[in-house]
Amino acid sequence: MATTQQVMATTPVLNSPKDWYQWYIALENFADAKGIWDYVNPESETYKYLERRYHDERAEFRLLRDALEKLVEHLFKTVNSRYMTISLGGQSNANMTTYEEFRVRARKPGSRIGSKQLKKWLNLILKLR
Repeated sequence: MATTQQVMATTPVLNSPKDWYQWYIALENFADAKGIWDYVNPESETYKYLERRYHDERAEFRLLRDALEKLVEHLFKTVNSRYMTISLGGQSNANMTTYEEFRVRARKPGSRIGSKQLKKWLNLILKLR
């Protein structure tokens, strides 16, 4: 069995256009041996399917996020602030926020307002329709 150093010594490195073909064949063989070539090969049906699914779900997520924002905006407009109980990121109810602060926080990377909260809100929205 070949050692890691032996394999690395014989693995093509892409340093210039002339290395492309050997490097690509080695990449394909490596990914195929790991059982993932269909997932990373842009010409495979699996890859095309996953790419379409990603774009569809991303679009759906954006629609859900926009619907959630509209619902929260509606809540902030129609509920007296002293009765508003939206608390963000594990903060206590003493740390209430404005709609604009909520919207900004919800869009920040690493926000605690994540997919679970979006799904809960979606279920509520769907029930209200």
